[in-house]
Amino acid sequence: MDAGLAAVLGALAGSVATIGAALATGWAQREEARIAARAEHRRERREPRLEAYRAFISATSDLREQSTFFTVRDLVPDDLDEVTTDLLFQAVSGMKESALEVSLAGPRRVSKEAIKIQRLGSELSTNV
Repeated sequence: MDAGLAAVLGALAGSVATIGAALATGWAQREEARIAARAEHRRERREPRLEAYRAFISATSDLREQSTFFTVRDLVPDDLDEVTTDLLFQAVSGMKESALEVSLAGPRRVSKEAIKIQRLGSELSTNV
C-alpha cells in the first residue's frame, strides 16, 4: 500500500467516524428532547388537576364543617336560622362548582367519585 492510498483511506475512515458520531449525537438529542417534551406535557396535564382537586377538597371540607350539625337528626333543631342554612347552601354551591372542575379535569374514576360526593351534598341541603 502506498502513502497516497493510506492517506485517502485514513481520511475516509475519519469522515465516516465523524458522520457516525454526528448521527449518534443527533439521535441522542432528539431522544432527550422527546423525553423533556413528554415530561412537560405530563406536568401541564397534572397542574390543572392539582388545582381542581385542591379546590374540591377545600370546598368539601367547608361543606363537612357546615353540615356536621345536620348529620344527626336528633341534634337538628326544629327551627333553623337563616344564617345557618345560607352557610350550608353556599358550601353546597361551592362544592358543585368544584366538582364540575374536577369532573372536567379527570380522570374518569375521580370524576365519578366527585359527582357522587356532590350529589350527597345536594341531597343533604335539600333535606334541611
